[in-house]
Amino acid sequence: VAPGIPDNRPQSGSQPVRKVDHSHSGYATSVAQNWYDNLTVAGNTSLNPFFYGTYLGETKKGEPVTRSKKQAFQADAVGAMKQLGPEHFKTPHTFRLEWQPGRGGRLDWFTKSYKKVDENGTVFHMEGDGKGQDWEHSLHIPDFALDEAMGSKIPEEPSYVIFNTAISSTWAFPYNVPDWCPKCYDCYDPKCQCSFNPGFCNIMK
Repeated sequence: VAPGIPDNRPQSGSQPVRKVDHSHSGYATSVAQNWYDNLTVAGNTSLNPFFYGTYLGETKKGEPVTRSKKQAFQADAVGAMKQLGPEHFKTPHTFRLEWQPGRGGRLDWFTKSYKKVDENGTVFHMEGDGKGQDWEHSLHIPDFALDEAMGSKIPEEPSYVIFNTAISSTWAFPYNVPDWCPKCYDCYDPKCQCSFNPGFCNIMK
């Protein structure tokens, strides 16, 4: 999202400092830090605190894209993370994205689950084995949340979805590679096996 929030941004690795209203709306409202209000998450989904965006500054000579100091801007990443359980690695799971662009639009993520009702009448969802037929509303980004913060809107440009299925805390590459290791990254080359964590190439087959 651009232009992004310029000042008093959340710290990387921490959730935005905010007061949460659980009474009726379930919406979260920022308190001490500037971030987007009225983002709704549910189930095993939470706001992604590890990447809030990036500052695109003045470019250097020779870079393929040119941007002057006056054209520099903050771009925000308004995203979420979903916690995976053991069942996600055993059976296929179904996800759904609804994208309504422009003013009055929204971005909504859903996951297939089992809808349950407890003795108090509270509705909750269990993802279970991936065979549930009920949709859980995991993430809701309404256009007015972007508009109220910086006057931005749900993107209207032609876009695509990138599914990032990385599951390793080190992205499969060891922190310390032996000096004798050639540091190559071809799973089919036996000489490169020292450049991967054990078992990584097996899951890529």
